[in-house]
Amino acid sequence: KRRLMECQSIDSLSGDESSDYLMAYFLNEHIKSSSGNELTEALQYFMQKSKDEALKAQVQALYDEFSQLKPGVAAPAFSLTDAKGRTVKLSDFKGKVVYIDFWASWCTPCLAEFKHLPALKSMLPTDSVVLLYINVDDDKNRWLAASAKHLSTETDLWAGNLFTSEVAQAYQVHGVPKYVLIDKEGRIFNMQAPRPSSPDSVLEQVREAYQAP
Repeated sequence: KRRLMECQSIDSLSGDESSDYLMAYFLNEHIKSSSGNELTEALQYFMQKSKDEALKAQVQALYDEFSQLKPGVAAPAFSLTDAKGRTVKLSDFKGKVVYIDFWASWCTPCLAEFKHLPALKSMLPTDSVVLLYINVDDDKNRWLAASAKHLSTETDLWAGNLFTSEVAQAYQVHGVPKYVLIDKEGRIFNMQAPRPSSPDSVLEQVREAYQAP
């Protein structure tokens, strides 16, 4: 209900001409940040109120795209290579919760989060959770150098091609860092998982993802 009320407030406070665009902007931003969850009523309200058919089509298309990764749907499969040349598949970890960290060597916030890795790992149950790192650098040598420096003991995979790689598009990675949590059955649990710098929140969600029916 909260998103619907916010959308209605935008509509009531805006002029007729700007209302459609402000509501569309509001919906677009929340669709991207919540994978389309909790927006159904707000979207329906916008569709009924707006007279701009092109704008409605654009918002609907974005909603449909991001809703494909709502909690409970199967996580997109992938097969990538690690720094030692080994092939790693998402299916290798069926039965465990998977916490994915999408990162790049040039991403300062990504690198800053790595310092919280020891504390996070000390809290996570190693028998039920796997940490996967997926790099999106377009330069493989830069990835290898950064991986050796920061993630030499971790499972670090290379997607390459910035945000145009198959896995980046499948997981709708438009910026880094991005954290995704997959439950033990291989289903999306949270497309906006907490960062390693919030280890208590990560641990709580990992437990919920492991217990998900």
